[in-house]
Amino acid sequence: MACKKSASPASSEQTPRAAANLPKVEGKKIYFVALGDFPDRVVQELVDYYRQKYNLEIQVLKTIPPDQQMFDASRQQFQAEPLVASLQAAFPEVASNPGAVLIGFTMADIYPVSMNWQFAFGWRNAELHTAVVSAARMSLHYAGEPADVAKPEIRVRKMTTKDIGLLVLGLAAER
Repeated sequence: MACKKSASPASSEQTPRAAANLPKVEGKKIYFVALGDFPDRVVQELVDYYRQKYNLEIQVLKTIPPDQQMFDASRQQFQAEPLVASLQAAFPEVASNPGAVLIGFTMADIYPVSMNWQFAFGWRNAELHTAVVSAARMSLHYAGEPADVAKPEIRVRKMTTKDIGLLVLGLAAER
């Protein structure tokens, strides 16, 4: 994948100085999608954050309801893998573009069927260039963790940044 540095802006009023020096990703287009009752305001705040901090242009697609067939009533959670696939099905024109990256956001609790996990903050399928971020447990506080770290909006942003790094920039995931 080719990255090239963007040219310096003619005026610092057009683009924040820090963002002007960041790489532009050629041939990639990022799309955000709210699933169900995920707040549109939060999606727009994420778009604004990535535009200002990283000079990324992100398009917001229409909100879609999560398919209730993916809901596991015994666990009170949505299955992560079919939720990711549902984004592809909801936007077939975007999904057919190999340069498109879809990231969905949900307030619902999710778990990956393929793993023996109680829950997941998010799930991605690199082959499909698609991810889902779940805010359901983002406010959990862990022993020894500073109180200001357990902010859901910061955790959603961190998870989204990881997905962008892996799916857009092709960075390798740590194991």
